[in-house]
Amino acid sequence: MPNGWRGSTSDHTSGSGNNGHDFECSVLPVKLTSPSSARSILSQLGVHPSKKLGQNFLIDRNIAEIIIAAADLTGRDRALEIGPGLGVLTERLAASAESVTAIEIDAKLCAYLQERFREQPSVNLICGDILRLDPGGRFDLAQMKVVSNLPYSSGSRILMEFAMMMNRPACVVVTVQQEVADRMVAAEGSGDYGLLTIWLQTAYDVRAVKSVSPTCFWPVPVVQSCVVKMVRRPDALSGPEKKVFSRITKRCFSHRRKQVYRMLAAGSGLDNATVVELLGNMGLSPKARPSDISVEQWITLAQEIAGVAELAVRRT
Repeated sequence: MPNGWRGSTSDHTSGSGNNGHDFECSVLPVKLTSPSSARSILSQLGVHPSKKLGQNFLIDRNIAEIIIAAADLTGRDRALEIGPGLGVLTERLAASAESVTAIEIDAKLCAYLQERFREQPSVNLICGDILRLDPGGRFDLAQMKVVSNLPYSSGSRILMEFAMMMNRPACVVVTVQQEVADRMVAAEGSGDYGLLTIWLQTAYDVRAVKSVSPTCFWPVPVVQSCVVKMVRRPDALSGPEKKVFSRITKRCFSHRRKQVYRMLAAGSGLDNATVVELLGNMGLSPKARPSDISVEQWITLAQEIAGVAELAVRRT
């Protein structure tokens, strides 16, 4: 499991018993979902939206409903929300899913959410940092759907960590920056195709659902956003193969303009001749760049390299 999940943090858990490029943006005329009401509530809570935490609060009814609809929730689903903020998605998740686990890093917002949802025992609130809570060990993620307006500051990292888990979530519906969404759905050979693309598309079928105007958030971000849906693919890589996959893709895409065979040799521990032979068997030139290799070919490379390494160990 990637290092990002291995830390720990002091977190407080509370059941709420105590507690597409066309744009649509119609601000809800109810509390917490208009710029003025969001500002008012945050001011009362003493919360100042943090760029460091990527805090931009969703205030649009249509987008909230599009996110929920894309998740295809039933009364038997368990939902995981990262960064619930003021609870605009949380209330809709609670109405659609069997249970909701919401993880909020901001202690003041946690306290607010615990009070807001205290009459709803299906809502479980955790105050902590998703990147330090080891969700793969803490939750049965394979049986959960992640539905979130992800923090801009950490959205890509969160998704990449999920993708490399063996018990990764069954379905992920998230709002991210448009440029991140473009990388998530990119095809090989394009300028947006990179490490994020490879990792996510190895683990999930990924598609863009809806582009989102900056005015659907408060504070208004300087970038457009996009709702993206990811549906889990069958596991293509074993545990050892996934480690090889992680190592070789990280190395190659850190030098994306270089010829791939030298970086594969350095990242795999195999000699140049063996790597060139592997590439040739796949119809790939040793002069290929990382972005010329498709997701399925990266999977095959990881499997082949892991197989050669395992055979070498058996012979010793």
